[in-house]
Amino acid sequence: MTTRALIDAGIRNPELENKLQENVNLALQKLASQQGSDGGWGWWSTQESDPTTTAYAVIGLVEASEAGYSVDAGMLAGALDFLNQRTQLSLDGQK
Repeated sequence: MTTRALIDAGIRNPELENKLQENVNLALQKLASQQGSDGGWGWWSTQESDPTTTAYAVIGLVEASEAGYSVDAGMLAGALDFLNQRTQLSLDGQK
């Protein structure tokens, strides 16, 4: 969001842009390392994957991608698959 705000405001600050790039890349690496084998994330890295936490991670991944950062397509696809499965299971359970 910060990157997009700077672009929209026409502000160029190479030092800040480099720091943002570094921090976003670190955050993406941390997300990748904490993603569960089922494609989702728990509130804590040791917790079972949770649809709400995973949805927030997906929002962050999409925001980063739209701001021009490199987001691993497999990480995003795994998260979306997790959410699709959980949504389907939830819908099936309500029938």
